[in-house]
Amino acid sequence: MCNGWNHPDGCECGFGPPYDRDVPEFFDQRVGSEGGKDLSAIGPQSERLGSIVGDDRLTTQLVSTFLWQSYIGRPATELIGRIGKGSSPEAPIVYIVRHGTGQPRHDLLIFDPQIPPDQVEQGYVDVTSADLRAGWRDFRKAYGLTESSVPPWLHKLALQDIPEIALEAMSAQRHFFIAMHPPKVVWTSSTAQTFPRIPTSAVSVSIKLNGKGVSTAGVVSIDDKGRKGVTTALHAVANKGKEVFVKGTQGNIRSKDSTTDSCFIEIEDPDLLPCATCLGPLTGVTPGRGEDVWFDGTASGVTHTHVDGWTHELPWTVPGVQSRIITPPVTQGGDSGAALVNKNGNVVGFAFYRTGFNSKSPHSAWMWAESVFEALRLK
Repeated sequence: MCNGWNHPDGCECGFGPPYDRDVPEFFDQRVGSEGGKDLSAIGPQSERLGSIVGDDRLTTQLVSTFLWQSYIGRPATELIGRIGKGSSPEAPIVYIVRHGTGQPRHDLLIFDPQIPPDQVEQGYVDVTSADLRAGWRDFRKAYGLTESSVPPWLHKLALQDIPEIALEAMSAQRHFFIAMHPPKVVWTSSTAQTFPRIPTSAVSVSIKLNGKGVSTAGVVSIDDKGRKGVTTALHAVANKGKEVFVKGTQGNIRSKDSTTDSCFIEIEDPDLLPCATCLGPLTGVTPGRGEDVWFDGTASGVTHTHVDGWTHELPWTVPGVQSRIITPPVTQGGDSGAALVNKNGNVVGFAFYRTGFNSKSPHSAWMWAESVFEALRLK
């Protein structure tokens, strides 16, 4: 068994340096790299969804997502009750992972503290119609979803149709899950235009004047009280007082939210930071198939990567839920808070953590940008 140290120049097992295996590759090794089916017209409900969406791949993505939401909600899994709406260290973390060649599959990854560290559970799911319908009902209740929760671009979608879409997905294609103990994580911090804006080069946040940067400013924005400033990761500056420094300029933490690990730092003159405009956070839809994204962290510099998965409740946004996406493990200490941006200029997420040494499923996690904007009341 590779322990990483005995393969300093890299190894075939994928667990030693340079840690270039990612979560989709982990799934490909377990279930195979063959892609899935086009689920955009496998039954009357999915076909109707496809006519609303107008994109076969995005429809397939949503169909599988609705299946997993209904599956997770089943009383037999007890997942919804344990996930709750907080960020307890004992709560499971659930991601939907895109993998496979050609038409992608969308399978489930569960990090569950109740699973022993040396154990991996996996298999195909087989659920009755009654269980899927009950699961969606409980999922919807747990997250307080109503017809008003449906994003505008899907306004013709009725929530009562979702379990029927899930049933069509279950009948058309077998879906796979992997469950394991959570990996060790490494926090990626080190101890006149319109808003929001994205710094054109990485901006460091420090807790002392001329001190070492502990995180990266995400976006330059304005809050609902008209204050101008920047966002960063809360874990990097928590318990350090209200005063911090943004690229050497004094700032004050005006709002913070522990669920989204975010805070808003007011600075007197944000126009001192060279910035470009952005289109705000991605809303109402999960990222596209293997969507190309980039970030600029104070440790990593400009880095291009892609989205591998997202937490199961998306695209619904629910207050108090720690919504995240994952990419390959591309972040380093000091990158926390950096904005992850898609090719259209929407902010997808903010750097949260990366998995630690020798992880079985290495990845970087990013807080869902829309939830950060809502929690900090940014414009």
